[in-house]
Amino acid sequence: METSMFLLFLFIISIHNTEEGIWLMRMTRHSKVRLYQAVKQDQFLFAVIAVTAAAYFVTSMFILFPENVCFKYAYFGFLAAMMLNVLFSYLLGAIIERKYSPGLMTGILLIIPVHTIIIMRAFQSHLILFNGLIIGTFAMSTAMLFLIPLMFKLASKWICFSQN
Repeated sequence: METSMFLLFLFIISIHNTEEGIWLMRMTRHSKVRLYQAVKQDQFLFAVIAVTAAAYFVTSMFILFPENVCFKYAYFGFLAAMMLNVLFSYLLGAIIERKYSPGLMTGILLIIPVHTIIIMRAFQSHLILFNGLIIGTFAMSTAMLFLIPLMFKLASKWICFSQN
């Protein structure tokens, strides 16, 4: 598979996280159902940047060391974890709230179709195995579930630039 295919993930997560960064904080303030933890904008943006940086790190390591099983399945696990996030966070949130959930548009138009193509091509070229993808998805989903609250906590101590 061409390296340019793997780089699509970086463009997509950057656009997706920009969409979240612009609107998600305002959406959560007006949410009828408290699906999201109440955090300040600085905390949220710090976490978004951390997740984006993690995506850049994992992708870079996979491109530089494609034979490394950990980097390979971390990369593909990250792709699949983002797809699950679209379905179980953004889509479900939009259905429950009955209004647009920031991140849904880029999730539906970019993450789901492009990540599906990348993963399917990896299977077709025998780059990954199904069991490895499942383990990688579980590992990256778990890592993100721990990373995001940790970044909220660190940001609440380190960053105090806004009053919201």
